Amino acid sequence: MQIEDQVCNLELSRKLKELGVKQESYFWWVETARMENDKAVYEWLIFDDKNPPYEKTEIGTSALTVAELVNELPHFVEHEEYYPLKLVKTEDGFYSVCYYQEGIGYLLGGRSKTFADASAKCLIELIEKGIVKP
Repeated sequence: MQIEDQVCNLELSRKLKELGVKQESYFWWVETARMENDKAVYEWLIFDDKNPPYEKTEIGTSALTVAELVNELPHFVEHEEYYPLKLVKTEDGFYSVCYYQEGIGYLLGGRSKTFADASAKCLIELIEKGIVKP
C-alpha cells in the first residue's frame, strides 16, 4: 500500500489546515523543487516527521493519516436524534465514513476511494457545520 493511500490528499490537507485543524502529524505534504531540462519543476511530496527537507510548518501542511483523522471524529453526533459513527467499505470499493442511524438515515459524512480521504471529508463537514471545533 502506498503512503498516498494512508494519508489524506493534498487538497483535503489544505482544507483542513484552512479550517484550523492542528498541524501535528507524522507525515507532511511539502512543496519541493528540482531542476529538469534547465527548468525548475515544483511538486508536492510526502515526507515523514523525522526527515522533512525544509521547515514543514512554514511551507507544508499535515498529511493526516487514517488513524490521526479517525481519532478526531466523535463516536456519535446528536442532531435531533443519535447518529453513531459508521466506517464502511462498500461493495464498489469505496470507503464511507459517516454518521448514520438505522431506521432514520444518513446525517453527514464522506465517501472516497481511500479511507483517509473519506475520513478527511467527514471531518471537514463536521467542522463546517459547527458540530466539532478544530
